[in-house]
Amino acid sequence: MTTANVIRLDQLAAAAERLFEHVREVHGDTVEVDADYFWAIPPDALYDVYQKPQELTVGQLSECEQHVRQLLEGERPPLAHHLVWLSDLLRAVGHTVAG
Repeated sequence: MTTANVIRLDQLAAAAERLFEHVREVHGDTVEVDADYFWAIPPDALYDVYQKPQELTVGQLSECEQHVRQLLEGERPPLAHHLVWLSDLLRAVGHTVAG
């Protein structure tokens, strides 16, 4: 039996701001990522750690960035999936600055 995790959005926002401040101090306002395509695991398999994923898909950072930019420029309404695109970008930044 699994239990649900409660994720507080105020904590996520505060942690993100603190981490953005740190990355800006160390790397400036931009981070150059030397990749565009990445492996993605479909959501139904991503959280099923008892089964090896049978299918991998390909994501594209430039496409994720485009979706986020369109949101910020008012070209697209906010969708919950913007969090997924944003998280793909954040992962790429984290791997780049930590590596």
